[in-house]
Amino acid sequence: MGRTLEKLYEREGNRMSRSIAFILLMLFASACDKAKEKENVLRPVCFALAEEAPKQRIGRFSGVTQAAYESKLSFRVAGSIRSVAVKVGDHVKAGQFLMNLDKENYELQLQEAEAALARSEAEGRHASASYERIRNLYENRNASRSDLDAARAAAESAEAAILAMQKRLELAELQLQYTSLHAPVDADVAELFVEGSENVRAGQVCLLLSGSTQSEVKVMIPEAYIGKIEENDVVLVRFDVFPHKSFRAYVREVGIRFGALQTAFPVTVRLMENDRSIRPGMSAELAFTFDMGYRDDAVFVPPKSVIQEEGACYVYVIQEGAGNVTVERRQVKIGELNSTGLEVLSGLDLGEKVVTAGIAQLYDGMKVKLL
Repeated sequence: MGRTLEKLYEREGNRMSRSIAFILLMLFASACDKAKEKENVLRPVCFALAEEAPKQRIGRFSGVTQAAYESKLSFRVAGSIRSVAVKVGDHVKAGQFLMNLDKENYELQLQEAEAALARSEAEGRHASASYERIRNLYENRNASRSDLDAARAAAESAEAAILAMQKRLELAELQLQYTSLHAPVDADVAELFVEGSENVRAGQVCLLLSGSTQSEVKVMIPEAYIGKIEENDVVLVRFDVFPHKSFRAYVREVGIRFGALQTAFPVTVRLMENDRSIRPGMSAELAFTFDMGYRDDAVFVPPKSVIQEEGACYVYVIQEGAGNVTVERRQVKIGELNSTGLEVLSGLDLGEKVVTAGIAQLYDGMKVKLL
């Protein structure tokens, strides 16, 4: 009986050992399958193409229109406004009468100057005749030297008085002319500052003329771009009131800095087209074309595609072969960063694919799957 139980226990132990061994074998096989399956899974990556460096860039800035010609007109003499022949908004031609002052006082001054000149001329003729008479007497020894000198001085004084009266008459004539204002050029009346019967000073602004043939736009350009702008550069202008229409213009003037704290510079452009619907004070957007100045062999990539290690920069370049895709870890030389991307100066060719996502888990020669 004892030997029977012993054999029974031995048989059960062998059966259990075989079961454990079988379970361990199955677990090992499963682990190997999973490792092999993991080995066959390709890491997905995103990529981007190395793009050509942009040759030009469009810079947009806001500006305000102003008249190409603007003139504040005033009288050169004081007086009372007699009449105003124009109103705001009128278009006037060069030489057209605008307004005048009461002329009565200046007409009297002119008459007085004419009378004074006539009186001086009469005195001059008398002094000249006296000098000639005394000179003849002196030559015949019938007049003294002092008499001759006095007659000569009187004649010269009379001649000087005539010249002075002539200048006085010219001034009176000019002052009479200054009582009228005329348009110097073809323009529009932008503003009137006086009314009829109003007393004005000499030099007091009476009206503002605005040129109607051409318009200009003034814009402030940041210092980073002002060096790229030159006179006669072509600019496209778009007005808020005409959002679907662009106007060609050219740079007429590149200004200097207004003050020590200014970081922008004034630039004035003039429209090439004459459009009376464009008025001073309108808001505008100006599009300048800037030469970027990049090297011909430079390309651009997304900044996130470049990694930096130990002072060097690298990218993972997609290498597509027969039936598989791998990545190549390649060192590159980078330039500046702008809105296009990161400039690559060397190490990468135009059109090559670089990995942009999943870079941290990559290594040189690794097989990947493109997304």
